[in-house]
Amino acid sequence: MITVTAAPGEIEKTPQGAGKGKKIYLIGTGPGKISLLTGEARDAIAESHCLIGASRLLAAVEELIPGKPREILTAAEGIFRFIGASAYPVLGVLFSGDAGFYSGARPLVQLLRRAACPFTVAGGVSSLSYFAGRLGRSWDDIQVISLHGRRREITGPVVHNRNTFFLTDAEMNPAAICAALDRDGFGDIAATVGERLSYDDERITSGAVREFAGLDFDRLSVMLVENPNPLPRPAGNYSLSDDQFIRSGVPMTKEAVRTLSISKLAPEDGDTVWDIGAGTGSVSCEIALRVPCGRVYAVERDPDAIALLEEHKKKFGLYNMEIVRGSAPGVLAGLPKPDRIFIGGAGGALGGIIGAALEKNPCVGLVINAVTLETLSALTPLLEDPRFTGTEILQAAVARAEKAGPCHLMRGSNPVYIFSGRGGGKGQGDAGR
Repeated sequence: MITVTAAPGEIEKTPQGAGKGKKIYLIGTGPGKISLLTGEARDAIAESHCLIGASRLLAAVEELIPGKPREILTAAEGIFRFIGASAYPVLGVLFSGDAGFYSGARPLVQLLRRAACPFTVAGGVSSLSYFAGRLGRSWDDIQVISLHGRRREITGPVVHNRNTFFLTDAEMNPAAICAALDRDGFGDIAATVGERLSYDDERITSGAVREFAGLDFDRLSVMLVENPNPLPRPAGNYSLSDDQFIRSGVPMTKEAVRTLSISKLAPEDGDTVWDIGAGTGSVSCEIALRVPCGRVYAVERDPDAIALLEEHKKKFGLYNMEIVRGSAPGVLAGLPKPDRIFIGGAGGALGGIIGAALEKNPCVGLVINAVTLETLSALTPLLEDPRFTGTEILQAAVARAEKAGPCHLMRGSNPVYIFSGRGGGKGQGDAGR
């Protein structure tokens, strides 16, 4: 077992906790079957005067704790308060699987460290190691995604990894995950679902993702998805060239300005991004490639532009780009909260679009491109707008060399004004106060 004290520097800057002086065990109980408890986990359970944890875990070790006091608690704050108020000198906190593998032990560890309370970790068998063993394979090449209480992009990890292991929960269960993968065009790849691992009624089922989309699975389930043809992630500051896009009369943000604008927007993997007035889709496509675990909503009202967006989505395989047909700000009410928003064309509704974004996320990151003086004049007041921080406007004037007889001339394009900033966290009613 491993005994941990407070991290260096944390004792003096945090209050001393009432749990100090007690012996605290954080015990990994494995997948569920009592025979899979490690020796040190058994020893910790035996030594503890009181056991704390979910009712399922306490029931699983019932034969080891006959008559011992137990407390049904799962939230870290509640467990921490119980430890502090308890008169028991030795307490054991039970966690499913291994206490160091996507475990509820993490927030409790943070609380114990801040309060300078030493604790001892008794490791357990994780669901991943058990499941891999049941499948007769190694697990050092598996990407692990936890959906316990988390909502995130499903398809991104599968696209870029040969093997993806999902820890599921009641809402994001194997059927919901497979439905999302099938929707994004990955219904034919293989999946294996493990239900109630280690229990007498354990069930392991393999098949195509599409076959699992409408089935019912036990609440205690994990899933392995295997993609035989994973795509490599774009390296570095990836940029699409203009000639990779289908050209027409639909406006397009050109490569140099697009690269600068996306750099200012700084989308992170996992972000939800709105692209308002998506046009050809050059910005939407490039962001979607950069954030494979995020999702991009390309908002466009022009039918010709929508047709191009559909073609480019198919060409680049952008499972994480959704085309939203209609005018902003009207269609924005139905979109999820944005982390970033790019506005390439506002159609005279700039104020309404900004207001809609800030209402959903007062801290949203924002980049707006302007090519007309009228739009620039609307951007200028944003520099002093109290709803934003870190505001600036850049002018980008780009020239390219073009052949002119035996020589080359630099042919300039119209200047583009790039506004960038981030919401300061104030609600709409706080503006100007």
